[in-house]
Parts: sequence; structure tokens; C-alpha cells
Amino acid sequence: MLKLLIFSSRQLWREWRAGEWYIVCFALLLAVAATTSMHFYTDRILRGIDRESAKFLGGDLVISSSAPISESWEQKAQSLKLRTAQVWSYPSVVSVNNRLQLVNLQAVSDRYPILDSQPLALKHGSVWAEGRLLPLLSVQPNEKITLGAAEFTIQKILTGDIDALTTGWTIAPRVMMRLDDVPSTRTVVTGSRVDYRLLMTGDPSQLRQFREWVTPRLNPGQVLLDVHNQRFPLSDILERTKNYLQLILLVCLLMSGVAISLSIQQYLRRHYAHIALWRCFGGREKEITAILALQLFMIAIVTGAAGVAAGYLAQEMFVSLFRDFIKFPLPPAGWAPVIMGFGISTLILFAFSFPVISQLPKTSPLFIWRNEITNHTIQYYLVFSIFFLMALIYIVWSMEFSMLAIYYFLGFFLSLIFMYAIGQLILRLIAAVLPYLDGTLRSGLNQLLHHRSSFILQFIGFNLILTALLTSSLIKTDIVRNWQSTLPASAPNYFAFNIARTDIVPLGQFFKDHQVPVEGIYPMVRGRLIALNGKPIMKAVPADAVNNNALHRDLNLSWMWQYPSDNKIVKGHSWTLKDYAKAMVSVEKNLAENLQLRINDELTFQIGEQQFKASIVNFRSLVWSSIHPNFFMIFPPGLLDKFPATYITSFHLKKDQTIFLNDLARLFPNITIIDMASLLSQIQDLVGKIIAALQYLFFFALALGILIFITSLQSSMDERKQTYSLFRILGADRKYIMKCLMVEFSSLALILIITTISFSLLLVYLLEATIFNL
Repeated sequence: MLKLLIFSSRQLWREWRAGEWYIVCFALLLAVAATTSMHFYTDRILRGIDRESAKFLGGDLVISSSAPISESWEQKAQSLKLRTAQVWSYPSVVSVNNRLQLVNLQAVSDRYPILDSQPLALKHGSVWAEGRLLPLLSVQPNEKITLGAAEFTIQKILTGDIDALTTGWTIAPRVMMRLDDVPSTRTVVTGSRVDYRLLMTGDPSQLRQFREWVTPRLNPGQVLLDVHNQRFPLSDILERTKNYLQLILLVCLLMSGVAISLSIQQYLRRHYAHIALWRCFGGREKEITAILALQLFMIAIVTGAAGVAAGYLAQEMFVSLFRDFIKFPLPPAGWAPVIMGFGISTLILFAFSFPVISQLPKTSPLFIWRNEITNHTIQYYLVFSIFFLMALIYIVWSMEFSMLAIYYFLGFFLSLIFMYAIGQLILRLIAAVLPYLDGTLRSGLNQLLHHRSSFILQFIGFNLILTALLTSSLIKTDIVRNWQSTLPASAPNYFAFNIARTDIVPLGQFFKDHQVPVEGIYPMVRGRLIALNGKPIMKAVPADAVNNNALHRDLNLSWMWQYPSDNKIVKGHSWTLKDYAKAMVSVEKNLAENLQLRINDELTFQIGEQQFKASIVNFRSLVWSSIHPNFFMIFPPGLLDKFPATYITSFHLKKDQTIFLNDLARLFPNITIIDMASLLSQIQDLVGKIIAALQYLFFFALALGILIFITSLQSSMDERKQTYSLFRILGADRKYIMKCLMVEFSSLALILIITTISFSLLLVYLLEATIFNL
């Protein structure tokens, strides 16, 4: 074995000095550098977006509880080196000169907010108040307000840039105070309805460890939240972002594999005679296979290490260049992309290279005289299938068995078969029309027939590269357009709650008179889901759905004939006028999937002391990124009419229309208005950052595709040089050869354009319908 290692090392050095491995190594270096840098960058962008999104929650991981959270839980989190803070949220009343105002009180501990490097400078005996509270009480900063049994000074105006998810949807103005000042107010007593929250942030592995530790200890009134399991306006956007980043990574892996495969073909053509000489001198197949495998392994190690280093430097360079373009700070690079990128690229090298190289030892010694090449055997296809399957499993595993990766590779296999069939059909058509052509047109097209295997390989390879790039471009464009349409500048920035039934008609006319568009005014009843098909809900749903927040709180139930415009039925049917007061319900799609609900399942709800049942007739998809009233459960009119209800709507006001609110409050004093402008501004800002990141990643993948395309094209030039050298010997001049080349490559380009556009449009349609839900 040692002799084989020494010999293979010497032989590799000779071949390297002769330039035999340049193209293969360059393709591998490009593949490793590209996948590693892309993996580095997508990992950092995903973690950066998670961090930006976590600001809406106040932490990377949050425990929400209806009862005080055990101190041992916070101690456990701190023992794992997690930063923690506590937040108590509950309604209370503040007063100034006998003027009372309902507020949403937030009592925070010293380390709050944990996602900022500096904690809030909240002083004892002071509060921070939301700006809309001051005119309601006719007070100014530094003046005193009474909260419970204590007086506090308004230290600062509270902005909406901290944990906006937990505060942006509250009806009352927000007031923030120190947690250790709560006892002096005497506002929290036995039976008080308080939302106790433990906020945590830190190393992802430690957060994962704490999650695993605390999950079995959660009580029914306690829920574990993060940006991935908490449904809020950015949930769909974050999910599509993750899918698109995975798509970009898969595109880079595919392009790298194609480049390696094409470059290996060139190496193979150059070494048939070389291996035939070894066979003449007594070399055995096993020894030659071992030598080639060792060479491949050494190339994988050296080039892989260089590629990982180049990938790290490349992503650091682009981070520096596009720091302002990305618009949000990225966390430091981790080690996972190094291991994953190196492993994936090495497997790609062996998957595309070793099955081909393993055929070299089977070269007959007669090749030197007869130039005969041994056809591929069943063993070749078996080896190729094993290595390719290993690479496929590793990639899908590294992406956590996402449906995108599975669909992508399923489409890849189907595309290979389809493209091969199309390539053969094109060659048959060329052969049929060739007798009717002459001159350079005939000579150029004849080259495609002369190099059939090369044409098929290039046709499939270039089609895969171009289709992958065009697909990612079209999906990016559609994603951005979808986000911009759901969060336009005219998106609703105010909610109106507590609308009485008798106010619906005059309120609608009031909006119309002031030219303020409103899509609809929807009824709302608070009720709890308590049973599924006659079984208590906690026993009827899967174990992993028990902690779903929708099972631990009252839901907003509504009824209507026509669903809101951004609701779409994905399964089942809607109701008609004949279904008035029938026991039917429409369920939000994601909730139905999490609870594993099915059409015709019977749900039991409780409103107050009364219970009623309804059968599921359809599942709806919602656009959570739009600031519109959304409902998990919708019923046909007539079923819930006996329950007391209030109504809700949303609308958009420009900055110069705020006088409208004063008129609205004067004419409809019972209606509660919520200013969502701050939250909407944060969401739009984060969406802008995500769009910028996606655009950058696409341009990075495009540059990679161009480099790989050039490399792949270069790998096929040896055959053409030999062919056109014969043309020169037979008397063809340079101009004639150039025309033949132009005909050949123009024909190939035209064919690629037609097939690439067709494949891309089909693939985009399938991905958007199944993965991106566009």
C-alpha cells in the first residue's frame, strides 16, 4: 500500500506539472470555494435575519406563561451561559389629576433588552411611556403619573423598536417600568391576569439544549416561542427566505457538479493511451484503480482545503464590500459551513469523478493500435449510482430533509431523462435536414453529429446550469413582487376594535366620506377550541402539537359569506347561501397541518359557558405578512349570531390625515384605535433588508454560473481542436473554420435558449406552487 501511495504521489506530481489536472482542480476549487462561501454567507444571513426577527419577540427563545415562571428555569438558562431577562405584561390604569387611562404595563428586569449590548437605563421610580399616552393624560416628559399605589416620573418616550410582536398588537398605550418596582404599585395580586415571559439569547447549541431540557417541563399554560414557531406578519417572509437561500445553495452545488463532470471527461480522453501503456507493462486493474483513487483523494484534500480557505476569504470580502447593501449586521462565521461545504464538495467530486476514472483501468492495451474504447459496464453505473446517492443523501440531510431539496433533486432526475431524450431528438432532426444543406452551415452542424456524446453531455450540463440560474432569478423576482404587493406603502397602519353592531353602517359611511378605503368590517367572538372528534383537544392532537399557542388561548372567531381577499381555499369547498347557520368551519392551513386536521373532522368550541360543534369544510391559506385582520377559524353567518360580538377593521392613513382620528374618536367614542405605523415601519424595513440580501446572493450565484460555464466550455475544446486541425490539413482556411465554429455554437446556443426557457418556466411554476406558495 505504501508503494502505491508513493507511486500515485509521484505520478500525480508529474501529471500536475504537465497540466493534466489543471481543469479538474480548477473546477473542484471553484466548486468548493463557491459552495463554502455560499454556505458561509447563507448561514450568516439566515442567522442575521433570525436575530433581526427575534427583536419582534424580545429574544431568540421566549417562554410565555400565565403563571410565574420558576426561578430554577432562569438559573438553568444562565448555567448554560444564556443571557436572560424577565418581562411581566398586564393591563393596568394610570391616573393624572383624576384623569384615568387604561395602559398595557410592561415590567422588565435589569438585563432587558437582551438583544442589545446596552440595557435600558430605567431608573427606580421612573417609567417610559408610549407617545400616544401623553396627550390622553395631558402630561409631558418628567411629569408624574400615578400607577396603582405609587407615583412615577415619565423619564422617556417609549418607541416601538423593541419586541414589537408582543407590544405592537396591544390596544392600550404601553408603559414600561422596572420589575422590582412592581410590588410598590400593588397592581399584581392573586388572580391577576399577567403574561409572564422569560427571554433568552445566546449560542444556538445552548439554546437548543435548554429547549430540549424545558420542553417536557412545560405546563398547559406555558408556551415556548421563537421566530420559527410564532405566527406573525413576518413568518411567511422568513420561510420563503430560507427556502430561497436553500435554492441558491442547491443551484451552486448543481453547477459545481456539472463543471466537475465536464472537466473529468476531458481528463478521461487524455489518459486512455496512458493507461493502455500501463496495461502493456503488466499493470493490473486493481492496482491502477487504487492509484487513481489515491490521486483523487489527495486532490480532494488539498484542493478542498484551498477551496474552503478561498470560500471563507471570498465571503468576508463580499461582506465588507456589501456591508451597506445588506443593511443589517451579520453574526460571525461558524464552523458548520466548513465541514458541510467540504463534505458536500468532496462527495460531489467522487460522485462525478470516480465512476468515470474507475473505467480507465479497463482500457484495453489494444487501444494503442486500434484506438478502441471499452463501453461502460453495469459496474460503472452501479458505482456512479452509489456515489451519487451518497452525495444526494448527505445534501438532503444537511438541509434537514427539507421538501425543497427533495423536490429539487426529484426534478433534477426527471430533467436528466427529459433533456437526454430532447438531445437525441435534436440530433435526429439535424441528421434529417443535413443532406439539404451545404457549405459552412453543413460543416458546423455536422460537428454536432460527429461529437454526439459530447453534444449530449454539454446540452444536459449547460441546460442544468442555465435553468438553475434562470429559475432562481424568476423565483427571486416573484418573491420580491409578492412581498411588495402584500406590504405596499398603502398597507393598513391602523386597527379599529370594539366596533358595535349598530355602528357598522354609519362607520362605513364615515370612511367613505373621508375617502379612507376599508376592505371590510369583520365580526369577532372570542372562543376556545376544546375538542376534536369528541376527544379533548390535548389528547386528540399529535404530541408535537400540544404546545401550539392556539390550543392555550382564546381564538378570534368570525363569520362571513366571502373570505377576505388574501384568503385562498387550498382544500375543500366554500359555503353558499343555503348553508346559513349550518355547523361548518373554515380552518387556517398551517394550523390544520400542525394539528393534523382533516376535512369533515368535528371541532368543539367553547364561548363563555356554552359549547358548540362544527365540521371542517375547507382549509385556507392566509397572507400573514399583510397587516389585515386574520382569523384561524371562520364560520358561515347565522351560527354564531347568538353570541355577543364586536367588530374589527383596518385602514391606512397618511401622515397628514391624522386629524381623521380625532373626528373618528369624537363620533364613535366606544371604538378603540391601535396605531400600527411603528410596527409596520419595522416590518417594511426588515423586508427591505431581506430583499437586498436575496438580490446580492443571486448576483453571486450568477457570477459563479458564468465562471463555471466558461470552465465547462473550455473542457470541451480539445475535441474541436483536433477536428479543425484536420480541416486545416485538408485545405480549409481560418475564415471557413471560424464560420463553422460560429454555426456550431450558434446552433447550440439557440437550442439551449429554447429548452432552458421552457424548463425554467415549468420548474418555477412547480416550485412556486408547492414550496413558495406564491
